[in-house]
Amino acid sequence: MQSQRSMTRRGCNKLTSLAAVSGMSWGTSWETLSPLMYDNTLPLGGSAYQGRGGGRQCARATSRVLSPRCARVIHMQDQQSQGRFLLPSPAATASDPPKGRVMVAGSLALLLTILSATAAAEGTITPEGTWIDNRAKDLPRFKTGPMAHRGFAIIRRQDGALFTLGNYDASISHDEGRTWENYKVTAPDMDFLIGDRAMVCTDKGTIVVGFKNHVDPYDVELEWDEHKRDWVAGSTTNFTMRSEDGGRTWVDVQELFSGIIGDNRDMIQTKEGKIVFSTMVVLHNPGRHAVVTYSSDDDGKTWKRSNIIDLGGSGHHDGVTEAALAELSDGRVLLLLRTGWGYLWQAISDDGGRYWRTIGKTNISASSAPCAIERLVSGRLFLAWNQFYPEGKEEVNLRGADWAEIPMSWHRQELSIAFSEDDGQSWTKPVVIARREDAGEESELAYPHIFEPRPGVIWLGTEHGKLRIELNEEEFVGP
Repeated sequence: MQSQRSMTRRGCNKLTSLAAVSGMSWGTSWETLSPLMYDNTLPLGGSAYQGRGGGRQCARATSRVLSPRCARVIHMQDQQSQGRFLLPSPAATASDPPKGRVMVAGSLALLLTILSATAAAEGTITPEGTWIDNRAKDLPRFKTGPMAHRGFAIIRRQDGALFTLGNYDASISHDEGRTWENYKVTAPDMDFLIGDRAMVCTDKGTIVVGFKNHVDPYDVELEWDEHKRDWVAGSTTNFTMRSEDGGRTWVDVQELFSGIIGDNRDMIQTKEGKIVFSTMVVLHNPGRHAVVTYSSDDDGKTWKRSNIIDLGGSGHHDGVTEAALAELSDGRVLLLLRTGWGYLWQAISDDGGRYWRTIGKTNISASSAPCAIERLVSGRLFLAWNQFYPEGKEEVNLRGADWAEIPMSWHRQELSIAFSEDDGQSWTKPVVIARREDAGEESELAYPHIFEPRPGVIWLGTEHGKLRIELNEEEFVGP
């Protein structure tokens, strides 16, 4: 366990190593995966039925609602891969095991599962109208000030202070976020309007940031042509920069690339000292998203670009997007990719994020929204994401047309969490930790960020929905 605790850095004392999250061996073909298990009882994300038939036609025929009673296999081809994209089925039970996996569901395990679900059913309502599990504590102090619109996109500096970055300024707190000092972000011959950003505090104490700059001439309004199914105009620009004095001044500001860029979700430093930054690019004919990373061997002074992870698609929200990063126990690097295909996907790098050569589907059921993942001080992995279906339901609103070639789940009114004791080989039963009953984008609980301010205490926030809560790890999984 000690070896796991010193692997990966997002902040100077944050512990973020990661092993397999998909419940499979990394060499397993994604076309024949078994479901991810929790507590050796039920599959996380439901069963993976192998039936053939009209999956695509069924999805198109039900343009707003997809029932698991429809064929669950969508056949899809692109220039890189070919296979089955399996939609999750929450209707699976211990009496309906997927082929090739033996269920272990003793009476004691079943009783513990029922008791756990009963205890978690109760909760409270925040002033914003969000239901939160009764084990979660609302944190109103982070709903104003520098953290009002940033979730918990924060890191810890080498001196123990908290650091976050806004549109125009850097904010530093020496009292765990109760008060903040603000410093205008400046650099020679550069103006800033900082958009989506990812940050890390390196082992040398340097703060490194990758971000979109929305000032002219680096930002051009986007335009989508529904007939061409492609972007015909628009651009943003990704930059990186470094601070060697805790975020007060900035050096080595450099442009990485311009294009249509989604959310810059993550940046880590591996145990070998390499910084890896995950971002996105847009591809054309047809328009779709793809993921790319940049890596640095010299504390963020220079960067190398990876190969592009392109899995096809057609639509202004199709393809693979907004990936979370973690280092595996053997030194490989993992990307967890947002898709619209019912699951999180993954890519593996054997050389510290320089190239990505192993790509496949996980068994983590997910809507079209990014996840966040973190290694806790205990050594457990902690995952936050939006599941494919609302809890206890078998229907979900879908978005298709210009959004994606295959209609995709846009379920973001619930945020779920899970823990892993074994580097992602298995996960605890998903817990819906927060929920909104109203509809619309203002009710979304999406784009999560995770921060562990002290061992066993988790701050969890979202960019969408202004969720700011504190969790105690032991209340969910014990000491």
